[in-house]
Amino acid sequence: MKNKIKVLQIGAENFGYGGRSVIAYNLALNMNPNLVQNDFLALKYPQKSQYINRINKQGKVIFISPGNSILPLVNEYIKDVKIYQTVRKNKYNIVHIHADNAYEALKSAFLAKIGRITTHIYIHAHSVGSADYSSFKKIIIKVSRMFLPLVSDKCLACTKEAGEYMFGKNSNFDIVEDGIIVNKFLFNPQVRKKFRQEFNVEDKFVIGTVARLSKEKNLDFLISIFNKLCIDYKKPDLELIIVGDGEERKNLITQISKLKIKNKIHLLGNRSDVADLLQMFDLFVLPSLHEGFGMSALEAQVAGLSTVVSTGVSPATRLVNDLYYRIDIHAESKR
Repeated sequence: MKNKIKVLQIGAENFGYGGRSVIAYNLALNMNPNLVQNDFLALKYPQKSQYINRINKQGKVIFISPGNSILPLVNEYIKDVKIYQTVRKNKYNIVHIHADNAYEALKSAFLAKIGRITTHIYIHAHSVGSADYSSFKKIIIKVSRMFLPLVSDKCLACTKEAGEYMFGKNSNFDIVEDGIIVNKFLFNPQVRKKFRQEFNVEDKFVIGTVARLSKEKNLDFLISIFNKLCIDYKKPDLELIIVGDGEERKNLITQISKLKIKNKIHLLGNRSDVADLLQMFDLFVLPSLHEGFGMSALEAQVAGLSTVVSTGVSPATRLVNDLYYRIDIHAESKR
Protein backbone atom coordinates (compact mmCIF):
# COMPACT_ATOMS: atom_id res chain seq x y z
CA MET A 1 0.00 0.00 0.00
CA LYS A 2 1.24 3.48 -0.79
CA ASN A 3 2.07 5.85 2.03
CA LYS A 4 -0.88 7.68 3.54
CA ILE A 5 -1.71 11.18 2.38
CA LYS A 6 -0.84 13.42 5.33
CA VAL A 7 -3.14 16.39 5.89
CA LEU A 8 -2.76 19.15 8.47
CA GLN A 9 -5.97 20.98 9.39
CA ILE A 10 -5.33 24.55 10.61
CA GLY A 11 -7.96 26.89 12.06
CA ALA A 12 -10.31 24.16 13.24
CA GLU A 13 -9.26 23.51 16.82
CA ASN A 14 -12.57 24.34 18.51
CA PHE A 15 -13.27 20.64 18.30
CA GLY A 16 -16.94 19.75 17.90
CA TYR A 17 -18.23 23.22 18.81
CA GLY A 18 -17.34 25.95 16.30
CA GLY A 19 -18.95 25.84 12.84
CA ARG A 20 -15.79 25.52 10.76
CA SER A 21 -14.30 23.10 13.29
CA VAL A 22 -17.33 20.82 12.95
CA ILE A 23 -17.01 20.90 9.16
CA ALA A 24 -13.30 20.00 9.28
CA TYR A 25 -13.97 17.31 11.87
CA ASN A 26 -16.78 15.71 9.85
CA LEU A 27 -14.73 15.81 6.64
CA ALA A 28 -11.72 14.23 8.32
CA LEU A 29 -13.60 11.52 10.18
CA ASN A 30 -15.37 10.40 7.01
CA MET A 31 -12.14 9.84 5.10
CA ASN A 32 -10.60 6.38 4.85
CA PRO A 33 -8.00 6.29 7.67
CA ASN A 34 -6.00 3.71 5.74
CA LEU A 35 -5.49 6.26 2.96
CA VAL A 36 -5.53 9.64 4.70
CA GLN A 37 -4.10 10.83 8.01
CA ASN A 38 -5.67 14.06 9.30
CA ASP A 39 -3.79 15.97 11.99
CA PHE A 40 -5.30 19.04 13.66
CA LEU A 41 -3.26 22.02 14.83
CA ALA A 42 -4.50 23.47 18.12
CA LEU A 43 -3.40 26.91 19.36
CA LYS A 44 -5.01 26.36 22.74
CA TYR A 45 -4.76 23.21 24.81
CA PRO A 46 -7.77 21.08 23.86
CA GLN A 47 -10.03 19.66 26.54
CA LYS A 48 -10.43 15.91 26.51
CA SER A 49 -13.54 14.93 24.60
CA GLN A 50 -14.99 12.34 22.25
CA TYR A 51 -13.81 14.52 19.38
CA ILE A 52 -10.18 14.52 20.51
CA ASN A 53 -10.28 10.77 21.09
CA ARG A 54 -11.61 10.09 17.58
CA ILE A 55 -9.09 12.40 15.92
CA ASN A 56 -6.23 10.72 17.78
CA LYS A 57 -7.34 7.32 16.46
CA GLN A 58 -7.01 8.45 12.85
CA GLY A 59 -4.37 11.15 13.20
CA LYS A 60 -3.31 13.41 16.04
CA VAL A 61 -3.96 16.75 17.68
CA ILE A 62 -0.82 18.88 17.75
CA PHE A 63 -0.85 21.56 20.44
CA ILE A 64 1.19 24.67 19.70
CA SER A 65 1.82 26.54 22.93
CA PRO A 66 2.27 30.31 22.55
CA GLY A 67 5.10 32.14 24.25
CA ASN A 68 4.69 33.54 27.76
CA SER A 69 6.27 36.93 27.11
CA ILE A 70 4.55 40.10 28.25
CA LEU A 71 4.97 41.34 24.67
CA PRO A 72 2.17 40.07 22.36
CA LEU A 73 4.35 40.39 19.24
CA VAL A 74 6.99 38.11 20.80
CA ASN A 75 4.34 35.51 21.61
CA GLU A 76 3.00 35.74 18.05
CA TYR A 77 6.50 35.20 16.66
CA ILE A 78 7.08 32.17 18.90
CA LYS A 79 3.77 30.67 17.83
CA ASP A 80 4.54 31.19 14.14
CA VAL A 81 7.96 29.58 14.48
CA LYS A 82 6.37 26.52 16.09
CA ILE A 83 3.79 26.22 13.32
CA TYR A 84 6.58 26.41 10.72
CA GLN A 85 8.57 23.74 12.56
CA THR A 86 5.51 21.46 12.79
CA VAL A 87 4.81 21.67 9.06
CA ARG A 88 8.46 21.13 8.17
CA LYS A 89 8.99 18.23 10.58
CA ASN A 90 5.90 16.23 9.60
CA LYS A 91 6.19 16.75 5.81
CA TYR A 92 2.49 17.10 5.10
CA ASN A 93 1.13 16.52 1.61
CA ILE A 94 -1.70 18.99 2.17
CA VAL A 95 -2.24 21.86 4.57
CA HIS A 96 -5.96 22.68 4.74
CA ILE A 97 -6.41 26.16 6.19
CA HIS A 98 -9.83 27.14 7.56
CA ALA A 99 -10.12 30.90 7.97
CA ASP A 100 -12.54 33.80 8.32
CA ASN A 101 -10.52 36.39 6.42
CA ALA A 102 -7.58 36.76 4.03
CA TYR A 103 -5.11 37.95 6.66
CA GLU A 104 -5.76 34.94 8.88
CA ALA A 105 -5.40 32.63 5.87
CA LEU A 106 -2.28 34.32 4.50
CA LYS A 107 -0.32 33.97 7.75
CA SER A 108 -0.90 30.21 7.93
CA ALA A 109 -0.37 29.71 4.20
CA PHE A 110 2.93 31.59 4.26
CA LEU A 111 4.22 29.44 7.15
CA ALA A 112 3.17 26.29 5.29
CA LYS A 113 4.83 27.53 2.11
CA ILE A 114 8.21 28.19 3.69
CA GLY A 115 7.86 24.93 5.62
CA ARG A 116 8.26 23.20 2.25
CA ILE A 117 5.30 20.83 2.29
CA THR A 118 5.28 18.29 -0.52
CA THR A 119 2.28 19.41 -2.52
CA HIS A 120 -0.77 21.56 -1.85
CA ILE A 121 -2.06 24.38 0.31
CA TYR A 122 -5.86 24.60 0.46
CA ILE A 123 -7.54 27.76 1.77
CA HIS A 124 -11.15 27.30 2.88
CA ALA A 125 -13.32 30.42 3.40
CA HIS A 126 -15.94 30.23 6.15
CA SER A 127 -17.07 33.84 6.72
CA VAL A 128 -18.39 36.93 5.00
CA GLY A 129 -16.54 39.37 7.26
CA SER A 130 -17.28 41.32 10.41
CA ALA A 131 -18.63 44.80 11.00
CA ASP A 132 -16.46 44.92 14.14
CA TYR A 133 -13.19 45.00 12.22
CA SER A 134 -11.31 48.28 12.58
CA SER A 135 -10.51 50.36 9.49
CA PHE A 136 -6.87 49.33 9.81
CA LYS A 137 -7.72 45.64 9.94
CA LYS A 138 -9.97 45.98 6.90
CA ILE A 139 -7.03 47.48 4.98
CA ILE A 140 -4.76 44.62 6.11
CA ILE A 141 -7.36 42.08 4.97
CA LYS A 142 -7.73 43.80 1.60
CA VAL A 143 -3.96 43.82 1.03
CA SER A 144 -3.66 40.18 2.18
CA ARG A 145 -6.30 39.16 -0.34
CA MET A 146 -3.96 40.23 -3.16
CA PHE A 147 -1.27 37.77 -2.05
CA LEU A 148 -3.43 34.67 -1.55
CA PRO A 149 -2.99 33.43 -5.15
CA LEU A 150 0.78 33.30 -4.54
CA VAL A 151 0.51 30.90 -1.61
CA SER A 152 -2.57 28.78 -2.34
CA ASP A 153 -3.03 25.80 -4.65
CA LYS A 154 -6.75 25.36 -4.09
CA CYS A 155 -9.39 27.88 -3.01
CA LEU A 156 -12.58 26.66 -1.34
CA ALA A 157 -15.60 28.39 0.18
CA CYS A 158 -18.80 27.36 1.94
CA THR A 159 -20.82 29.88 -0.12
CA LYS A 160 -20.33 32.27 -3.05
CA GLU A 161 -20.42 35.21 -0.64
CA ALA A 162 -17.74 33.72 1.63
CA GLY A 163 -15.54 32.98 -1.38
CA GLU A 164 -15.83 36.52 -2.73
CA TYR A 165 -15.04 37.96 0.69
CA MET A 166 -11.95 35.79 1.11
CA PHE A 167 -10.54 35.75 -2.42
CA GLY A 168 -12.19 38.74 -4.11
CA LYS A 169 -14.93 39.07 -6.71
CA ASN A 170 -14.27 37.40 -10.06
CA SER A 171 -11.71 35.10 -8.39
CA ASN A 172 -11.61 31.36 -8.94
CA PHE A 173 -12.77 29.15 -6.08
CA ASP A 174 -14.82 26.00 -5.61
CA ILE A 175 -17.90 25.98 -3.40
CA VAL A 176 -18.06 23.13 -0.89
CA GLU A 177 -21.35 23.58 0.92
CA ASP A 178 -21.34 22.76 4.61
CA GLY A 179 -23.10 19.54 5.50
CA ILE A 180 -24.11 17.50 8.52
CA ILE A 181 -24.50 13.84 9.45
CA VAL A 182 -28.27 13.65 9.00
CA ASN A 183 -29.07 10.54 11.07
CA LYS A 184 -27.50 12.13 14.13
CA PHE A 185 -30.10 14.94 14.21
CA LEU A 186 -33.34 13.19 13.24
CA PHE A 187 -36.28 13.76 15.60
CA ASN A 188 -36.39 11.34 18.51
CA PRO A 189 -39.46 11.54 20.82
CA GLN A 190 -37.76 9.55 23.60
CA VAL A 191 -34.78 11.93 23.68
CA ARG A 192 -37.15 14.92 23.62
CA LYS A 193 -39.08 13.62 26.62
CA LYS A 194 -35.90 12.84 28.56
CA PHE A 195 -34.30 16.26 28.07
CA ARG A 196 -37.47 18.25 28.65
CA GLN A 197 -37.82 16.44 31.97
CA GLU A 198 -34.17 16.99 32.81
CA PHE A 199 -34.43 20.74 32.17
CA ASN A 200 -37.87 20.98 33.75
CA VAL A 201 -39.51 22.46 30.63
CA GLU A 202 -42.14 19.78 29.99
CA ASP A 203 -44.99 22.31 29.91
CA LYS A 204 -43.01 25.17 28.37
CA PHE A 205 -42.51 26.48 24.84
CA VAL A 206 -38.75 26.33 24.35
CA ILE A 207 -36.99 28.74 22.02
CA GLY A 208 -33.41 27.71 21.39
CA THR A 209 -30.26 28.48 19.46
CA VAL A 210 -26.81 27.00 19.00
CA ALA A 211 -24.11 29.58 18.34
CA ARG A 212 -20.78 30.94 19.39
CA LEU A 213 -21.25 33.75 21.91
CA SER A 214 -19.82 36.50 19.72
CA LYS A 215 -21.11 39.86 18.52
CA GLU A 216 -21.95 38.75 15.00
CA LYS A 217 -24.33 36.09 16.37
CA ASN A 218 -26.53 38.97 17.66
CA LEU A 219 -27.64 37.10 20.77
CA ASP A 220 -28.25 40.30 22.75
CA PHE A 221 -30.97 41.06 20.18
CA LEU A 222 -32.47 37.60 20.68
CA ILE A 223 -32.49 38.08 24.45
CA SER A 224 -34.18 41.49 24.07
CA ILE A 225 -36.87 40.04 21.80
CA PHE A 226 -37.42 37.16 24.22
CA ASN A 227 -37.81 39.60 27.10
CA LYS A 228 -40.35 41.57 25.08
CA LEU A 229 -42.35 38.42 24.36
CA CYS A 230 -42.45 37.50 28.04
CA ILE A 231 -43.17 40.95 29.48
CA ASP A 232 -44.92 43.04 26.84
CA TYR A 233 -46.83 40.22 25.18
CA LYS A 234 -47.34 38.34 28.46
CA LYS A 235 -46.10 34.90 27.40
CA PRO A 236 -45.12 33.38 30.76
CA ASP A 237 -44.63 29.84 29.53
CA LEU A 238 -41.59 30.61 27.35
CA GLU A 239 -38.01 29.46 27.98
CA LEU A 240 -34.87 30.48 26.08
CA ILE A 241 -31.92 28.09 25.82
CA ILE A 242 -28.62 29.21 24.28
CA VAL A 243 -25.99 26.55 23.55
CA GLY A 244 -22.43 27.73 22.95
CA ASP A 245 -19.63 29.78 24.46
CA GLY A 246 -17.44 32.70 23.47
CA GLU A 247 -16.08 36.14 24.22
CA GLU A 248 -19.53 37.73 24.68
CA ARG A 249 -20.56 35.42 27.52
CA LYS A 250 -19.82 37.96 30.26
CA ASN A 251 -21.76 40.73 28.49
CA LEU A 252 -24.74 38.46 27.92
CA ILE A 253 -24.76 37.40 31.58
CA THR A 254 -24.79 41.09 32.56
CA GLN A 255 -27.68 41.78 30.18
CA ILE A 256 -29.67 38.81 31.48
CA SER A 257 -29.06 39.71 35.14
CA LYS A 258 -30.93 43.00 34.68
CA LEU A 259 -34.09 41.31 33.41
CA LYS A 260 -37.08 40.21 35.47
CA ILE A 261 -37.23 36.97 33.50
CA LYS A 262 -33.55 36.04 34.00
CA ASN A 263 -34.52 32.63 35.43
CA LYS A 264 -36.13 31.77 32.08
CA ILE A 265 -32.88 32.21 30.06
CA HIS A 266 -30.32 29.41 30.15
CA LEU A 267 -26.72 29.67 28.89
CA LEU A 268 -25.51 26.08 28.61
CA GLY A 269 -22.00 26.73 27.28
CA ASN A 270 -20.32 24.34 24.86
CA ARG A 271 -21.95 20.92 24.77
CA SER A 272 -21.10 17.67 23.04
CA ASP A 273 -24.78 16.61 22.97
CA VAL A 274 -26.17 19.33 20.69
CA ALA A 275 -28.13 16.80 18.62
CA ASP A 276 -29.99 15.72 21.77
CA LEU A 277 -30.53 19.26 23.06
CA LEU A 278 -32.20 20.24 19.78
CA GLN A 279 -34.84 17.60 20.44
CA MET A 280 -36.29 19.54 23.37
CA PHE A 281 -36.65 22.82 21.45
CA ASP A 282 -39.95 23.94 19.96
CA LEU A 283 -38.49 26.75 17.85
CA PHE A 284 -34.96 27.40 16.62
CA VAL A 285 -33.71 30.95 16.02
CA LEU A 286 -30.47 32.14 14.41
CA PRO A 287 -30.45 35.97 14.40
CA SER A 288 -26.87 36.47 13.14
CA LEU A 289 -25.77 39.80 11.68
CA HIS A 290 -23.76 37.78 9.18
CA GLU A 291 -22.78 34.14 8.68
CA GLY A 292 -20.44 32.34 6.34
CA PHE A 293 -23.12 29.66 6.21
CA GLY A 294 -25.10 28.84 9.36
CA MET A 295 -24.82 25.09 9.82
CA SER A 296 -26.90 24.96 13.00
CA ALA A 297 -29.93 25.96 10.89
CA LEU A 298 -29.48 22.75 8.91
CA GLU A 299 -29.30 20.70 12.09
CA ALA A 300 -32.49 22.31 13.43
CA GLN A 301 -34.51 21.56 10.29
CA VAL A 302 -33.36 17.94 10.24
CA ALA A 303 -34.59 17.72 13.86
CA GLY A 304 -38.00 18.86 12.59
CA LEU A 305 -37.87 22.33 14.15
CA SER A 306 -39.44 25.47 12.78
CA THR A 307 -36.33 27.51 12.02
CA VAL A 308 -36.22 31.30 11.96
CA VAL A 309 -33.04 32.89 10.61
CA SER A 310 -31.98 36.43 9.82
CA THR A 311 -31.18 37.63 6.33
CA GLY A 312 -27.54 37.54 7.48
CA VAL A 313 -27.70 33.74 7.24
CA SER A 314 -27.04 32.16 3.85
CA PRO A 315 -30.25 31.17 1.99
CA ALA A 316 -28.40 27.94 1.15
CA THR A 317 -29.37 26.77 4.65
CA ARG A 318 -32.96 26.29 3.52
CA LEU A 319 -33.75 22.56 3.60
CA VAL A 320 -37.48 22.32 4.32
CA ASN A 321 -39.66 25.09 2.94
CA ASP A 322 -42.44 24.55 5.49
CA LEU A 323 -40.01 24.88 8.42
CA TYR A 324 -37.76 27.70 7.24
CA TYR A 325 -38.34 31.44 7.71
CA ARG A 326 -35.95 34.29 6.89
CA ILE A 327 -36.52 37.65 8.59
CA ASP A 328 -34.87 41.03 8.12
CA ILE A 329 -33.95 41.72 11.73
CA HIS A 330 -33.04 45.33 10.95
CA ALA A 331 -36.61 45.97 9.88
CA GLU A 332 -37.98 44.01 12.85
CA SER A 333 -35.89 45.97 15.37
CA LYS A 334 -37.47 49.23 14.21
CA ARG A 335 -40.97 48.06 15.00
